[in-house]
Amino acid sequence: MVVNILKVLSLSLLLLSVQSTAVAGMSIKPAIINFAGAPGGAYKVPIEIQNTSRTDTEFLKLYAESSEVNQAGNWEFTQKSGGKKSMLSWIRLDKSELALAPGETTSVELIVKVPRGSAGDFRVALMVDQDASKMKSTQAASGAEDLESLLQLGKGRNAPQKTTAKIIKTMRVAIPINVRIRDSRNRNWNRAVVNTSEAKIVIAEVGKGSFAINVVADNKGDYDTSLRGACSVLHAKTKAKLKVAALDDGGVTILPESRRLTQCHFEGSLPPGEYLAVVDLLEEVMGGGSPKTKQVRTPFTVSQKFSQQMQLLASPGGENSGRPHTPLMLTPSMVAQQPERSRSKPFVISVTNPTKKSLHVYTKFLNRTYGKKNSPKVKIKPKKFKLAPGKTQRIKLSVQPRGKSPAYGKLVLVTKETKGSVPATVPILIVPKTAKLVQRAELVKLNVEPDASKKNLIFSAVLVNKGNTHFDDVMVDLTLINFLGESVGTDQMKVGRSLVMPKESGKVFLQKLLSRVSDDIYTAKIVVKEGKGVLSKATLKFKLDKKSDEIISLQ
Repeated sequence: MVVNILKVLSLSLLLLSVQSTAVAGMSIKPAIINFAGAPGGAYKVPIEIQNTSRTDTEFLKLYAESSEVNQAGNWEFTQKSGGKKSMLSWIRLDKSELALAPGETTSVELIVKVPRGSAGDFRVALMVDQDASKMKSTQAASGAEDLESLLQLGKGRNAPQKTTAKIIKTMRVAIPINVRIRDSRNRNWNRAVVNTSEAKIVIAEVGKGSFAINVVADNKGDYDTSLRGACSVLHAKTKAKLKVAALDDGGVTILPESRRLTQCHFEGSLPPGEYLAVVDLLEEVMGGGSPKTKQVRTPFTVSQKFSQQMQLLASPGGENSGRPHTPLMLTPSMVAQQPERSRSKPFVISVTNPTKKSLHVYTKFLNRTYGKKNSPKVKIKPKKFKLAPGKTQRIKLSVQPRGKSPAYGKLVLVTKETKGSVPATVPILIVPKTAKLVQRAELVKLNVEPDASKKNLIFSAVLVNKGNTHFDDVMVDLTLINFLGESVGTDQMKVGRSLVMPKESGKVFLQKLLSRVSDDIYTAKIVVKEGKGVLSKATLKFKLDKKSDEIISLQ
């Protein structure tokens, strides 16, 4: 018996343009097909396709493809079987080609035949392509211009085909079809079966913190499984918890027969020493209602070189980039309060010694409040102490603003044993709700140069805070204008770890692929923003000559 699937999600599809952005005029219902089936069942899904254009005839091809998620979490489509969890061979269509006149609507029947003995979550995608050959001949008759272009037509997959052709309007739509097949005889169907690798500590990508803990998860079960959790860095000997971060994006969903990379990203750096990475995971079959916990524990060593790489990301391009850092772990990493008035609450900073030797620790408060008359009242207890290996000392700190001024500063910690190292610091931000805040900044020391690979242009500038409040959500816009006054594109980048206090400065960076710009004389317009407000604007004129490998400043 064939079951007619009527209760499916009905949405208007966003048509994805492969070559041109002008792909409006097509409506397909439903946009997503989800249903539960049984081994040996057969199901009929009616699909409605409408040409909403008033003038153009649509020529379409219909076929099925396996849909998979790669380790990075990106969807891929292929006409290969896709393993035992592919349902490509289950699909039948009553039509494979369509020609829809303007305003015409037609229905296509999709039959899903489930083999006996099947169990698990299966998926496939119904692909709707515009027929490139017929559209090409149609547009050629209307006098379209010949242009060199890269087209990804028909059934091209991961790499576009290089062709010389007319620019034609094409689109490719994927309608996901997800089917859950449950074997009623299997009572343990909802038990997750996920294998995990050891934790690996790596340097983070630019803009994503200083370092990351990676775990590769492999779904050996039959059903889609969610993985949520958090990562911790512990002192190897005392097991004191030094840093904690949640899984990126709240976790991942892993398809059957799939592997996914799970990551936790951390700010700040780790001093050289011995540590333990602990990854606590909660794995659950989607809709199964039977979660279970798993823990991955991996000891690791931070070398002097690895620690310096973290430090460079923690303060890119800063004056302290080449110096070792004071080997102390501080919790919390920042203190921010917004009291109703000028009176703030005292707070506690925990200081942990992750090294194998005792450290003599000295503290002070570095004032960053705008104006001497606004300097806050500060109390630190204790101001100095001896800290044994793996032990933690609690410091009580009180910072009281004056009048209606905010109070800014840093708790600075150094040790006798690591004299000359970059101090460990905790930023302190006390901003009463009654405070009068003034944002003012200036961009100086603009520069452009190629990176080491000679593949990117690196634009940099120093942002100087001349106001009485901080910046902590900085965005940089870069627009390149060529010699003819034409814009060659705008790039935007969020500046990671962009907290800049009053009387401080911070570097901002933005990169652009060299392959996207040609030799010319350019004006780079750089705009630094926080939220909807503009902090500062500046321009940089330069000449690009890729043949001689030169970038000449024209300022």
